[in-house]
Amino acid sequence: MTPLAMLVPVLAGQICFTPPDQTAGWKRLDISDDLPAIAAPPDVDQFRVGEEGWLLERDPSVYQGMDRHTGRATYHFKIPKGARRLDVGFNGDLRGAKVEAVAWVGGRQYNLFDDRRVAYSLVSVEWGVQGVDTVDVTVHHHLRPVPVVGGWTVARWVDLGSETEVSPAFRVTRSLYYRHPGGRTLELCNLPGQVLTVQREALIGRPASVALPRGS
Repeated sequence: MTPLAMLVPVLAGQICFTPPDQTAGWKRLDISDDLPAIAAPPDVDQFRVGEEGWLLERDPSVYQGMDRHTGRATYHFKIPKGARRLDVGFNGDLRGAKVEAVAWVGGRQYNLFDDRRVAYSLVSVEWGVQGVDTVDVTVHHHLRPVPVVGGWTVARWVDLGSETEVSPAFRVTRSLYYRHPGGRTLELCNLPGQVLTVQREALIGRPASVALPRGS
């Protein structure tokens, strides 16, 4: 063990380390050439400057309301420019209800999925169509109670380093930023292919710097 961290080989070509700073809050790590995909566990808010990832936003104006029909309810969402995913949380499990999702681009309809059975309370909708302005989600509840929307997020696929409204403290080039939740020990690993996600409202405060051991 070094004074800074303990290196642990996980798989061939993959290295993990445990930073000594395990306090809650934002951390910044310089990305080295030999560990270009360094990342925290996937449930942690994080991003790498210079790479695209999911930026989640909870805009209260997105949800436009609901229309009820016999045995089904349609929920309307206004989609911000550049968004590519919508996550809708209901106040109770949908218990296997059929769900449909439709995207609208300037009045033109694109079916995203039909009759998807959803057992739990979360419905995720993703699209590759450009210029989506509205998404409608229909739940066929039939004899079940009418589902109530409890929350939602929209996600944009962006490089936060290019977002000028983000504080410069979060835009240092070749950096991994991650928010330690506290109460647990985090390892950082070189994980090519892991998609990074961060919530916009989490981008507050000033990150503390952590470092890899010398020679890593």
